[in-house]
Amino acid sequence: MHDSRWRCLCSRESQMHELDVPVLIVGAGPVGLTMAALLADQGIASLLIEQRDGLHQAPQAHVISARTREILASLGIADDVLARVTTPPADARYVTWRRNLAEEDIARIEIGGEARFVQLDAVSAKRSANVPQHHLERLLFEALSGRTRCETRFGQTWLDAEEEGDGAVSRVEDSASGEVYRVRSQWLLAADGASSSVRRGAGIAMAGDTNLAHMITMNFEADLRPLVKDSPSILFWTLSAKAPGTFIVHDAARYAVFMTPYFPPHEQPGDFPVARCERMLRAALGSADVPFRISSLSHWTMQAHVADRYRQGRTLLVGDAAHRFPPTGGLGLNTGIADAHNLAWKLALVMQGRAGEGLIDTYGAERRPVALANCEASVKNFHKMREVTAAMGIDDRRLPMLGRIRSSALARALPDHVRAAIGGVFVAPVEWRTRRIAKAASTRCAAIRQRVQRAAEDQMAHFSTVGLDLGHAYRGAAVCDDGTTAPVAPDPVREVCQSLTPGARWPHFHLAPDTGVAYRTSSHALLRPGHFLLAGTGRHGAVCEPLAASLGTAVVGVNLDLAASHKALAQVVAWNDGHADAMVLVRPDGHVAWRSTAKVPDLNEVSAVLRALLQVTPFQPTPRSQGNAMTNPMDMFPLPSPDPQARSPRKLAHVVLATRQFEASIRWWSVVLGARTMFRNEMLCFLSYDEEHHRVALINAPTHSPGKAETAGVDHVAFTYGTLDDLLHTYARLKSHGMQPVWSINHGPTTSLYYLDPEGVKVELQVDNFESASELDAWFRAGDFATNPIGVEFDPEELLASHRAG
Repeated sequence: MHDSRWRCLCSRESQMHELDVPVLIVGAGPVGLTMAALLADQGIASLLIEQRDGLHQAPQAHVISARTREILASLGIADDVLARVTTPPADARYVTWRRNLAEEDIARIEIGGEARFVQLDAVSAKRSANVPQHHLERLLFEALSGRTRCETRFGQTWLDAEEEGDGAVSRVEDSASGEVYRVRSQWLLAADGASSSVRRGAGIAMAGDTNLAHMITMNFEADLRPLVKDSPSILFWTLSAKAPGTFIVHDAARYAVFMTPYFPPHEQPGDFPVARCERMLRAALGSADVPFRISSLSHWTMQAHVADRYRQGRTLLVGDAAHRFPPTGGLGLNTGIADAHNLAWKLALVMQGRAGEGLIDTYGAERRPVALANCEASVKNFHKMREVTAAMGIDDRRLPMLGRIRSSALARALPDHVRAAIGGVFVAPVEWRTRRIAKAASTRCAAIRQRVQRAAEDQMAHFSTVGLDLGHAYRGAAVCDDGTTAPVAPDPVREVCQSLTPGARWPHFHLAPDTGVAYRTSSHALLRPGHFLLAGTGRHGAVCEPLAASLGTAVVGVNLDLAASHKALAQVVAWNDGHADAMVLVRPDGHVAWRSTAKVPDLNEVSAVLRALLQVTPFQPTPRSQGNAMTNPMDMFPLPSPDPQARSPRKLAHVVLATRQFEASIRWWSVVLGARTMFRNEMLCFLSYDEEHHRVALINAPTHSPGKAETAGVDHVAFTYGTLDDLLHTYARLKSHGMQPVWSINHGPTTSLYYLDPEGVKVELQVDNFESASELDAWFRAGDFATNPIGVEFDPEELLASHRAG
């Protein structure tokens, strides 16, 4: 990531330092990092600021769903890389209830068995996994570091923002220097968590349940393997009255987390110093033989809130800034990652002028109902967990009494050992009861233990949420409703019905291995960042590729009759309500936008669908007289209006071709064009047939294999501007659209900025450094170019600043 990409100004009015960026993202947690990477992959630059000095150092959220893994894979985070920071599935197979970690199981349920993996594999190529948040953040940060269109700054506190025109101006304080500076952005994204300052600054309210619970979190290092024994569990609930709580065992050999409740107003976080937490953790472990070290303490309040809207002007909420759930279900982080995935493509298309701004409003319209459903499920899980303790005859709603007793003025005045003894009197009956149930010490206790097991088994909705993860179907302006309704599974939390219904997630199925892909490659491999997918079967399949190529926007066409495996084709027909003919348009976020099963759609119909989805007004031709009425073929295409601030290039300058037959190509182009050689060495040859210093440039690429498009054919196309001022004006204008050059270099003959078009083809925008061809020819012959035929890189920001300064 680059530290000096942004325009730096000094306001005459206030002498305050100012940055100008396309998108400002506040909050470098998993959602903010994901958002920056998704935008970068679609050509949109961003500045990501974070109040903390660095990434999180301890686990927080830890469950990543199948959908989140699909999104991570699209960012290039490979399965083997993720596996290095994932709790091995064999160590996260169960969820277990015990009195303390050292004693035997009271109840246990299997959440990672083969039956569940079979269910997951049928609907996604990815399985949910336990990845501690601090490890996930590092993977995302590394992925972001390899992208050129984003910068991350830590130790930066967002203060406030005001909207100005088509953007927002934020004030940010650098914690190291105390400097307050401004950041001007087209869009301000709040990814700054549950207590979001940006959300409060935008005046967006939250609604829901407050203060469901108050928790102390102890991150500690220990080898718990002697205690875990034959119950490798990701979660252990301890039912001891001395230390009720939950263990999250990320790595049984090295570190884990213990969370225990505290009870305001009787207790406050300050009442839990390290020494007291060590005593509580020792009681929860149930063993004096396991050494441990508490590495950090924190406290938090469990709440269930959803913002009443996701947009206010130029401010957009993502992740916990938009919703906060109880952790019961692991839905918070995953909902936030999906928020970013839904928003990124819409924001990119709008900023690039390829979609109307109304597309942004579909973000909140689609994602807020998902948050409400996930919030409701999380709250339900939280309350339902009480069924386990109730089955033991314990009313955990009376736990606040424990806090009141242990924090009373009398108790505080007593020595620790006396205080502990008095507390023991109150918890002794509960401890005696739970110990007898754990050991099934009587027929009645054995029956109670069986009842506890059944209550535990009824908690599976807490740990199996593939329906919530993959099953939602969007409605609204970014989906073309065909009058059908997506099928709903019998258990919409734990199960998902795949379909081709508009709004539903693009189904997972396997591609045919004989098409050049690996065995069991998922249909989600057909999705490309920032691209629509036009896929069809039967009569509709054969026209998808030519239609996609004619649409004038980023669409990939696929004939599923050729691409899908034989078994998958039968599935696709079933998902299409039994129709063999189908064409679907899939959005860049992997949700079906439109479906046709009737006649084979033509270019007019598909173009109209795209215009409707992107909210683009079609081009209006000049009216013709009735006697000369003709259909304008351009009417069918979504045509964005030209940028009124653009300064167009003066001419198309040249084409650069990479060739494996260097000498033959020089002769061929010389003969065909009647061109003369302006310069050549072993690597380059410049040919021209007029006053231009080169119209065709040939690059010698002898070592590359035939058929590799990236090593032979068009390397780039160049356009010449009339003046340096025009070139730098274009640089600043494109930057305001979120477009950054990938290479800035003074070649000698030209000062050049290289960009990538949506297909990755290089486009050179240049200005000539010599006033005449004779001057350039003399410079060529002087030998400087032969010594360095590439040139010298430069920073366009510095050039722009010096040019404006005169």
